[in-house]
Amino acid sequence: MAFYTVEKRNIPTLLDNLMKDFTLIAPVKKGKATSFEQVSSPEEVMLTTKNTDLSPKGSFFPQNEVMFSYKGGEVQKEGQETKMILFGVRPCDAKGFTLLDRVFIEGDFEDSYYKDRRKNSCMFGVSCNQPQATCFCASFDAGPFSKEGMDVSLVDLGESFLLESVTEKGDEILSRQGLPGASRKDIDRAGELEKKAKDTIRNRLNISGLKDKLYGSFDNPVWEELHQRCVGCGICTFFCPTCHCFDIVDEGDAEKGERIRIWDSCMFPLFTLHASGHQPRKTGKERMRQRIMHKFNYFPEKFGEAACVGCGRCIVNCPVNLDIREVIQELR
Repeated sequence: MAFYTVEKRNIPTLLDNLMKDFTLIAPVKKGKATSFEQVSSPEEVMLTTKNTDLSPKGSFFPQNEVMFSYKGGEVQKEGQETKMILFGVRPCDAKGFTLLDRVFIEGDFEDSYYKDRRKNSCMFGVSCNQPQATCFCASFDAGPFSKEGMDVSLVDLGESFLLESVTEKGDEILSRQGLPGASRKDIDRAGELEKKAKDTIRNRLNISGLKDKLYGSFDNPVWEELHQRCVGCGICTFFCPTCHCFDIVDEGDAEKGERIRIWDSCMFPLFTLHASGHQPRKTGKERMRQRIMHKFNYFPEKFGEAACVGCGRCIVNCPVNLDIREVIQELR
């Protein structure tokens, strides 16, 4: 594919041009946190060395979404036809979308709501020159410069960005922007930055054989020890770019109303509570076991790889400092 170089002072112009044809979703400061939101001006976009506090998962899989509404005898299905660009997605989050694709598009059932947003989008990713201490993306066949899941890859060269079209979709969009081609010097510089970034990641999990190891860990006493610190808040699942549990609720009456999908969490006691009152996962031990087993045993069994990208958000945001890396080490 093609390489281009854009000086940082010209990034607002590039974003302005993209916004003529696409809805732009990018990292912004929202209160005290950074998250991916629709922007109306390039000046809102934040491209810092640190990943966003919230993952961009909600861009394709919203925390709350109306699936359809009804009034009288008419039903209106909600759809997503707007073309959008996700700009500034980090490699871990881009890979996270490929895992969500397995569930919502390539699995046993096809989710039209997620699929419509996905097919009408283009993903501009940004490499991580300075991975954080909690990052362990290199443990999952990825890394701070991985392009998996991206249509366009950006590398911060200091005064400019190197842009690479990764897919035909990305190539078609970049070719219309009138950007100058990249020099061999810039391409080589990106390679040097990639090596440096990879060398800074000290936290690597040995997940080789972990799926099979967990088969014999269902009744491991370590679950009892691990869950003692957990308060069951579910914040790990809400920050996670690959967790995808949801609930569906109906609001309204016989005349009009809506069916709404909302995020849920396997860490909540009500998640598995049956209408009969039966509760198959009564304790925090069972709920923590479910989360870890799903990510590193059930998901790999069904889709071929772990449902974790090593972004470290669950480590950063856990109120009792539970570290998923330490949990895995305990179970090995």
